[in-house]
Parts: sequence; C-alpha cells; structure tokens
Amino acid sequence: MKFKQIFKRTVRNISLQNYFLVAAIIIFWGLVLAIFSTTLSTVSSNNLENFEKTVEDYRQKLSSAKKYSEYKSLESFFSEVYFYDLNMNIIKTIPNNLEEKKIDPFTFNGNDYYLYSNKDEIYLASRFSDGYSLSKIKMESLKLNNESVLFSSFDKNGRILTNGIFKKNMKYNDINHLTFSDFNFYLNDKNSYGGIKVVTSLNITLQVYFLFIASIITLAMIIWNLNSKKKTVKLLQNFEDEYEDMIESIEILLNELRLLDDQSMKIIPEVQFDSILEKIKNKNYEFQELKELREVEELAVREFIELIENLSASYEEISSSNDELENLYKELELTYNKLEGSYIAFSKKLSKIAEKYDDITGKHIERVADYSKLIAEKLGKDSFFTNNIFYYSPLHDLGKLMIDKKILNKEGRLTIDEYEEMKKHTLYAAEILDEDDEFSFAKNIALYHHEKFDGSGYPYGLSGENIPLEARIVALADVYDSLRSKRTYKPALSHEEAYKIIVEGDIKTQPTHFDPKILKIFKENHLEFKSIYEIYEKN
Repeated sequence: MKFKQIFKRTVRNISLQNYFLVAAIIIFWGLVLAIFSTTLSTVSSNNLENFEKTVEDYRQKLSSAKKYSEYKSLESFFSEVYFYDLNMNIIKTIPNNLEEKKIDPFTFNGNDYYLYSNKDEIYLASRFSDGYSLSKIKMESLKLNNESVLFSSFDKNGRILTNGIFKKNMKYNDINHLTFSDFNFYLNDKNSYGGIKVVTSLNITLQVYFLFIASIITLAMIIWNLNSKKKTVKLLQNFEDEYEDMIESIEILLNELRLLDDQSMKIIPEVQFDSILEKIKNKNYEFQELKELREVEELAVREFIELIENLSASYEEISSSNDELENLYKELELTYNKLEGSYIAFSKKLSKIAEKYDDITGKHIERVADYSKLIAEKLGKDSFFTNNIFYYSPLHDLGKLMIDKKILNKEGRLTIDEYEEMKKHTLYAAEILDEDDEFSFAKNIALYHHEKFDGSGYPYGLSGENIPLEARIVALADVYDSLRSKRTYKPALSHEEAYKIIVEGDIKTQPTHFDPKILKIFKENHLEFKSIYEIYEKN
C-alpha cells in the first residue's frame, strides 16, 4: 500500500472515531430515554389503578359507615360527608348540621360513583341500594408519591388539586413530557380519571446527570481527538514531504541505472553520481528513520560508484567471455539439433520397417501421424508436443515386428490364443524402446494406445487420465484409420460409417473408449480427418 493511501486512511479513521463517539452518545441517550418512557408508562398505569382502587376503598368505607353507623372513621378521609335517601332527602351529615348540598341522580350515567372537582376540592358521589352519598375528599389522603414517582391531580379546568412537583399556578395543559423543577428532571405521563386529570412524574435526575457527565466526557474526547487529528495530519504531511524528497532522489538514481548499456559502461567512472544526492544531502530531516535512509542511500551510491569502476576496468574481459559463452551455446544448440534429427530419422526408419513388415497397413502409420498432430493442435498443445506426436506416433505398432506374420495376415477371426499373442505387440514395443529415455514419448504411445478411457483396454486396463495424453490421442486416430482401411478380415468403411461407429458405437467400439475432450474435437473436425484420408488415397 502506498504512503498516500495510508495517510488518507489514517485521517479517515480519526474522523470515523469522532462520528462513532457522537453516534454512540446519541444512541445511548435515545436508549435511556426509551427505557425511562417505558418505565413511566408502566408506573403511570399502576398509579392510575391505585387511584381507582383508593376511590373504590373510599366508597366501600362510605357504604360500611352508613350500614353500621360507624361515621367516626370517615373523618380521616373526608372533610364533609352527606348521606341521602332514595328520594334525595338528607339523612345525615359529617360533621353534623352542615348546609344541605344537592346532587342530581342522573349524573351517575349508570355508574355507582363519579368524581368531580369544584375549585380546589374533589368530591366523590356514590350510589347505594338504599340511597346516595356526597363526600369531599381530603387532598392529603390522595397522595401516591414516593421518592422517584410523584402523583398530581388537576380539575377539569386544568388547575392543581393535589401537587407532586408543579408550581401552584401551573396548568395541566402547560405540562410537558420532560420537566425541570428545583434542579430535578422529571418525565411526565398525563391521563384522566372521570372528571379528574392526573399526572404521574418519574424522577430521572441522577440518570440525566450521569448522561450529562458522560456526554461532557465524550465531547472532551472528541475535542481532544480533533486536536490530535490536527497534529497527526501535520506530522504525517511533514513525513510525506520528506519521504517524497527521498523517493525522488532514489528514482533519479534508478533512472540513471536503467540508462546504462554497453557504451555507457565504458564511461561510467566519469559520471558525477554525487549530484543525485544534492536535494537531500543538506536537508534537516525531522524523522530519524529518514535520516538513516539518507545515510543508507549515500553509502549505496558510493559503493555503486566503486563497483562500477571495478566493472569498467574489466569490461573488455567480460565482453570477451560473453562472446566465448555465446559461441559455445551455439555449438551445443547445433549438436542438440543434430542429435534430435538423428532420433527423428531413426524413428522414421523404424516406422518404415514396421510398415513393410505389415503389408496390409499401407499408409496407415503416416495418416495416424497426421490425425494425431491435428488433435494435438486443436487441444492447444505447444510445438514440442505436436512435433513429438507427429514424429513418434508412427511407432505405435512397432511391436508387431515380433508377432508372427501368419497371425498378422490371417484372414478371418483370430483364435483366442492368437488374439492374446497379438495383444502383446504393445509390450514388445515397450521392450524395443525401453533402453533410451529419448524414446519415452514414443514408448508411451506404443505401450498404451490400446488402453481405453473407461478402463476396458489392454495391456494394463488403465482408465481416464492415468493413460498418457499422447496415447489417448493416437488411440482415436488409430481406430478411425483402421475402420477406413481394408483388412483381411473386413472391408474398408466410408467416412460416414466410421464416424457413426466412433460417435455412437457398435459391438466392438464404444464412445466411452475415448477421452471425451478428444472425442469432442473429432466430432467438431471430422471432415478434416476425411480430407487427410482422401489426400493419401489420391496419392
């Protein structure tokens, strides 16, 4: 990775750290507030249930007091109580002799009780089987506050009845979801119960202060990070400038070295390499590593000059040695070509001997050579492989020199013993070619060209790519030409008949005998096979 890329990545990573810190504190705030809101909703629901339960308890106390005339117990909950009969006539008041207050029975709307407020007072109207009651509730008895949860109630006009945290002049509609009062933070949930409006307030002061402190610390980290980024960027910029000067000097040196050729080698001692170091020689580097790199470069230039002087002194001697080596190489190449030509010539003579020994084959081995070279070229093999298969494929039936001619030229089917003897021509060929490594390619062809891709061939029953490629190629070429050629035991077939047997199969030959890649090439280029055969027929 280049330094500029590292530089940009470093700056980007510092910026990403700041974004991450900001995102983390925002997410943290959001999660905490969400948790508080969920908690408040639960607490508010519980408070509303408790308020309803308290009102129901009051009603039960009223019913019990009326039933058993135990009115004294009501004084701790109610400041005024009025009992009526079913005709709305006053039965009793607590305290006694209170001025009569009327209630409308129809305001119950089918309920057994209802709440309503009048100025700063809350009244509970109740209906019993034998009459009615109207009670003014003592405000202090309705307080459901604790250290973290506060409960406030308001009348229908939004004025405070029972106060948890709010100022006396605050209205219900002025209350927000989040309130700050007396250095405390509260989350508020607003509900209504009958004609009374209620607010549950959750004290989150400690949590908010903790979040503020965490936010301030995070902000300080961001400021510190930004300041560090500025210093780091400046430091990296200085390093980049000094580093580029050093690299430029090294590139000048390398360019001088690339321009060296045979002529410049002779005059190299006259070149002033010290000028390469002028840009960095007297510069005061801030980084110790670059100072050391400059010293290394200066040392390398001086050692290089000394080396070039020594090389230049013996340049003529080196050139002379090069000429001698080049001449020796040419002689070796010529000798190798002669030797290779001798092997090829010997191979051709062996092929001719095999052809003459088996009179029936005619031009069979030459056509097999052409087919095999065609397949190798279509497979994309290099010239070394295609030349070898062209020169050595004619030796595929070399082992027939050791088979009795009576068997070779027999008309009709061979006996089992004769067929087994005929199959040995692959092994005989391997014995003939086994002594010379130069004939290893030819040996592979002669020994394995009757092996079949599906493992049903001979002499070893090899299958797939365990059979050498050169043998797999010659196997198809040999079968095609054998089908086209006349034998003592069969007539010559047309190209179309031979093509159909190879591609579709018959009793003796099956498509699975051949390498699928080679069979595909035959299908795509079978007309070239036909052309090769016909050229030899005309000649």
